[in-house]
Amino acid sequence: MGTPVVILFTQAGCVDSGRVRRLLRKHGVAFGERDASRDAEAAVALAQTGIFGTPLLVVADRMVFGFRPATILHTLEDAGVPVGVGRVASPASDDGATAR
Repeated sequence: MGTPVVILFTQAGCVDSGRVRRLLRKHGVAFGERDASRDAEAAVALAQTGIFGTPLLVVADRMVFGFRPATILHTLEDAGVPVGVGRVASPASDDGATAR
């Protein structure tokens, strides 16, 4: 089994989308980006998740909404995605994290 696909749903003007993008790059995570504000197919795919905001990170069958660094890294590691450089303590350190 290979590394799960990582998709970041973003939209123009979303500050937290940029923060998630930088976090993924900092940790050497390969990901695809879909801008729901500029791509109708991306907007439909985002709506199909049941979450209508960004940033939304989709890792295999898991989703993390918002900029929640510890939850994002924990979710990536749990899904078997290689995460390099540094580590963030634990998902409990994220306030109000949403991960499924």
